[in-house]
Amino acid sequence: MIKLLGSGVFRRDGDTMSSEKACLLCILKVRGLGPQSLAQLKSKIGSYREIWKAPYAQVERIIGSSLAQGLMEVRCTCDPEEELGKCIGLGIQVMAEYEDEYPRALREIRYPPPLLFYRGNLRSLEGLSIAVVGSRKATPYGKMVARKLGREFAQAGMVVVSGMARGVDAEAHRGCIEGGGMTIGILGNGIDIVYPRENGMLYNEVQKKGLLLSEFPPGTKPEPGNFPIRNRLISALSRGVVVVEAREKSGAMITVGFALEQGKDVFAVPGPISSTNSIGPHRLIREGACLVTGVEDILQEWGIEQRTVSNVNSSDQEIKEYPLLKYIGYEPVHLDRILAMSQLTPGETASQLLRLEMTGKIKSLPGNTYVRL
Repeated sequence: MIKLLGSGVFRRDGDTMSSEKACLLCILKVRGLGPQSLAQLKSKIGSYREIWKAPYAQVERIIGSSLAQGLMEVRCTCDPEEELGKCIGLGIQVMAEYEDEYPRALREIRYPPPLLFYRGNLRSLEGLSIAVVGSRKATPYGKMVARKLGREFAQAGMVVVSGMARGVDAEAHRGCIEGGGMTIGILGNGIDIVYPRENGMLYNEVQKKGLLLSEFPPGTKPEPGNFPIRNRLISALSRGVVVVEAREKSGAMITVGFALEQGKDVFAVPGPISSTNSIGPHRLIREGACLVTGVEDILQEWGIEQRTVSNVNSSDQEIKEYPLLKYIGYEPVHLDRILAMSQLTPGETASQLLRLEMTGKIKSLPGNTYVRL
């Protein structure tokens, strides 16, 4: 007699028959087993359950002795039912490529992830999506632009996709959440690992108001080689990619490469000519990328009416609430110049500067200078 248990696992009295998904989860633990080798196994042997129990000699003929030995070793230490149960216990959902809810956009790329691990709302995948990418070492200008764009995209009813990294990625996610939108974070590590650590609160916000997604099994550390791999998913799940700040050789430019390969639109935000972070966007603009200063540039490029965007610019709202922001830019400005431009008393100026700094709008620098964040 066969009984259906939780997590899609089948159990036969006196025996165990694991689900396709559970077996695939364990097979993916074989180090060095890439998508081509997995596809060869699938085409020659059949189902993942059959691969899991196939004899060594049969596996060796298809993928070689090293990978075959790796599969045998994983079999000795990995129980499919237990592995899938661990994911469920961590609140992590697992989606296989052969399931209906698997994103259609990912089926169309080379080597779609066989499994996706996620927390959050899959409805985030249904909206018009735009990726915002850029430097981890973003300047105050880059952070401001990423947050502003994220907020504007949300107000326009768009879904913001990015990589949850510090810098531009994190600010784009935050801006989208501030704008009341849904955002998708694509991870280069296991979904149970917060990286970087300072993004812990952001992780929680994204999974509550959007979706955290990874092709890497739980427990996978954020190794450098994982991030270029995940970048193809960022572009694939988006209609277009906006580059805010990026050096010529960077993860953001790798994402652009994937976007062009996948037939996606590429946009770039101009920056100060003195900044090395402007090299990537400026090169893209010279090569034909659409220059972006706000959401209206992208909506116009796509022929979408700007009906859902808030009529009041968020920066205008900030300046109305914090008048001194009008005189503080993204390059350091001295206190004397702020006093001269604002014509406020020293006491009023000091009070407003303190308030702005406490709310995270500006930062004080050595030498009585201030910069906007």
